[in-house]
Amino acid sequence: MENKTYDVEEERRPNCQRCAQHNVVNRLKGHKRACPFKECFCPKCQVVVERQKLMADQIKLRRRQKREKNISVERARTPAGNTRTFRDILLN
Repeated sequence: MENKTYDVEEERRPNCQRCAQHNVVNRLKGHKRACPFKECFCPKCQVVVERQKLMADQIKLRRRQKREKNISVERARTPAGNTRTFRDILLN
């Protein structure tokens, strides 16, 4: 009989990147308000802040595109005589 090994994805355990820039390891969960570097404006922390903003913008764009795609699919499925409003489509 053959021994099979499966790649099991481990649970993500993200660490605070601001702390990491200062050579401190802190789990991110529940750490946001207690981070000793949350008010730090050093160049390394500024890079982290810029990356966070970039990622937030990418997520916002991806969600908007998904929402618009869902709306266009819904419009395509709705008969021409139906008078559903844009708001009705968003709420359903």
